[in-house]
Amino acid sequence: MANLQERRDKNGKLISFSIRVHRGRDAQGKQLKPFTDTFPVEPTWSEKTARKKAEAYAATFEEKCRAGTATDNRQSFQEYCEYVLETKETSKSIKHSTLVRYRELTEKVYPAIGHIKLKDLRPQHLNEFYAKLAKEGRHIITATAKLKLAKIVENGDLGDDAATELKEVVKSGKRISNILLGKAAGISASTVSQIKAGKAVREVKAKAVADALGYPIKTLFAVEEEIKPYEPKTILEYHQLISSVLSMAEEEMIVPYNAASKARPPRASQKEVNFFDPETIKRIKQAFDQEPLKWRVMGYLLVYTGGRRGEVLGIKWEHVDFERNRIHIVNNSLYSTDIGIYEETPKTKKSTRWISMPVSVMDLLMEYKLWQDSEAARLSGYWQESGYVLTKDNGQPMHPDSVSDRLKKIEEKYKLPHLNAHAFRHSYVSALIFAGVDTVSISAAVGHSKTSTTENIYCHVFAEAEERNAAVIESVYD
Repeated sequence: MANLQERRDKNGKLISFSIRVHRGRDAQGKQLKPFTDTFPVEPTWSEKTARKKAEAYAATFEEKCRAGTATDNRQSFQEYCEYVLETKETSKSIKHSTLVRYRELTEKVYPAIGHIKLKDLRPQHLNEFYAKLAKEGRHIITATAKLKLAKIVENGDLGDDAATELKEVVKSGKRISNILLGKAAGISASTVSQIKAGKAVREVKAKAVADALGYPIKTLFAVEEEIKPYEPKTILEYHQLISSVLSMAEEEMIVPYNAASKARPPRASQKEVNFFDPETIKRIKQAFDQEPLKWRVMGYLLVYTGGRRGEVLGIKWEHVDFERNRIHIVNNSLYSTDIGIYEETPKTKKSTRWISMPVSVMDLLMEYKLWQDSEAARLSGYWQESGYVLTKDNGQPMHPDSVSDRLKKIEEKYKLPHLNAHAFRHSYVSALIFAGVDTVSISAAVGHSKTSTTENIYCHVFAEAEERNAAVIESVYD
């Protein structure tokens, strides 16, 4: 039965009734937000007449709720968005990395449209929000490290209020690594690397590093303010969040249509992918061959799997099929400041796939496995078996930024072009395209959900391959 609650003004006069109809629980047993409505009281009605009319209205409203034709006309976008994010998190229907990003986006979304009731939200509200983002840009306070920061890290000259874990490391005579400093500051190791390299970072991250080292931010950083325009791709992320929330509201019949589907977000321009040509790959492989065995294996997996960084780090020995010379991509190893290193399924359903490997790479993996087994035996008591192929020195999963840090060192040491994990993925696809492999096979090999995704990302590579085809045909016929 519908619940009625009186609402009175400061003088005690009855002005309306709040109506609530409970909706039960979802599949996970969580209480669903009730349907709500407001019944206004006319000034000429007596309280008895007002209640009688409100009860009749509430009965009709409850019937609509049970029939699925009622809408909750009181919830604001912010209230409903919180409900959606909580529901998705509880049901695990959204990846943790996506949830973290959505939470970041709400910091801009809520001040702009969070107060608007779902029933009143229109496409023009969203278009105005997107236009405002594009026009105003991001007001960013950045910070660039002073030389003093590098000296403090190198010498272990910490402040009195430095993080306990850093003090313990310095006390033991060990150096402060990027990963350790990042962990103490709650940021990624790659960000620490960028800071030490003199790149500007957001003030909040610089302050986190300064706090971890026990110094005021202005002692270690030069702070500046600037305004940067939003990229269309970033505005589309805001659009995706809003659309996801309103899509659920539409499914639950809280709104008659998804306003985001009728809005006009900017179009993101397709950037050309960066990849290494075969000659460059040969140089890179020669560099990997001179590195310790673990890093050599890491490099060869990046070159020959076409996998994303997290997919390569997510490979376990149980996923390596030595009999059929193939690797099963079923995991994604990621890092988040709130939960640390964690394991997740690959990006899409089709990202779970088998990848055939050259015999030479499988031989390298076997050599590495024998070495790793011997290390586990030698470090008995210190080694913590995790089952991963690529691990830290104690057998535990590697931090994703360790890959980026090592690639940067190899790039500088051997004077190679800029190395990043995703460039190897692009190189893998490009090599297949130039070899004449069909789009369906390429899409399956790299785990794209649709062949159109492959075609869109690598459109300029396909175009270049077609130009080469024309030259080949001409040479044959002429």
